[in-house]
Order: sequence, then C-alpha cells, then structure tokens
Amino acid sequence: MERQTVAKFVFLLVITFGVLTVMLFNYFGSDDHKDVEEMFHDTEPERKDDKEVDEAYIEELDKQMEQTVEEEREAPQEEEAEEVELEERDMDTLFQKTYGEDVLQKAKTMAEEVATLWIQEDFTIDNWKALVTPKYLKSIKKKKPSGNDVQREIKELSVAPAEEISNNEMVLGVFVSWDVIANDEKVNEQMDMMYVTVKQHEDEWLVSHVDATGASMEGEGQ
Repeated sequence: MERQTVAKFVFLLVITFGVLTVMLFNYFGSDDHKDVEEMFHDTEPERKDDKEVDEAYIEELDKQMEQTVEEEREAPQEEEAEEVELEERDMDTLFQKTYGEDVLQKAKTMAEEVATLWIQEDFTIDNWKALVTPKYLKSIKKKKPSGNDVQREIKELSVAPAEEISNNEMVLGVFVSWDVIANDEKVNEQMDMMYVTVKQHEDEWLVSHVDATGASMEGEGQ
C-alpha cells in the first residue's frame, strides 16, 4: 500500500515537473521568436517615420534651392537698379555743377509738363506757349490728336538727366507709363521713354525738342 502511494506521488511529481517545464519553456523559450517579431514590428513605424523625415528634409532642401535660385535671379536686377540709381545721382550732381540746381529743377518741371501734354495728346497752343521755344511752338501747331475716343491716365512719371550738350543746352530722359481708358474702363497699359531737350532761349530756359517712341516732334529750337 505504501509502495503504491509512493508510486502515485512520484508520478504526480513527474507530471507536475513536466507541466512546469512546458510552461517555463513557453514563457522563456519563445522570447527569441517573440523578440524577432517585435523587432520587425518595432522597426516598421520607425521606417515610416524615417521616410516622413526624409520627405520633409527633401522638401525643405527644394524650398531652400528655389529660394537661392530666386535670390540669385533677383540679385543682378537689384544690382542693376542700384547702379542706375547711383548713375542718376552722379548725373544729377554733374548737371547741378554745369547748369545750377535751380535751372536743373526748372528744366525737370518743364519736362514733366511737356511729357504730360504729349501723352494726353493735348496740343492746345496756350498750354505749350510758356514751355517751348517760339520755333518749336510752330511744330506743336501742326500736331493733332489721334481722334481716338480714349483718355490716358498717367500712372508713373520720372525725370532724370540724360546728356549734356553744352553750357546752355541739356537733354532729360522722361519715363512715363499710363492707362488707356475707354468707356470708363481700362483697355490697355502703355509706357514710353521720352527725351526732352531744354535750352537757354534769351533769358529763360525752354523746351526745344521732344522725342517720343522714336518718332520725334519735328522742329528745332532757337
């Protein structure tokens, strides 16, 4: 009886040990496999994040390259504008030394007024009389408006010294842009670079010649 009890007890121990062994193996023995799976599971989000980071980095590089190209494209334009501005200042200084500041300012004002009348096709003699030489006024009398039923509204007008001819004669450049209006609507935009010759006539300075769009208003001052 005791031998049977001992045998049963040993059998139970063997069974218990076997169960424990299987449980322990399942718990610890599958770690490698589990780790392998977890390794792949863990790296997938990381690879996705890396891809997003790479795309963001490439996008940022593209933006920087576009910005650099744009800056390189604008740089020559800015340098050219600065050079033009410096040149205009130098010409202003030169003209002031040659003609005097008051004469230069008066000449610029006359050039603005003449350019405005020209663009607006206003050839009313009374409006030109005080601005141009008597001989050039004869040329103005021959001018007639184009007859187009439009208005011209000046948007921008700037005057700068262009050429010294002599101590009593100068050429001013006039850049002007304007809108063409028909039936109260803008139908076109135009611009021109005009050259206005101003010379001393007797005791005053007057416009003696106007050149616009390559077609000059004929006449010689005196």
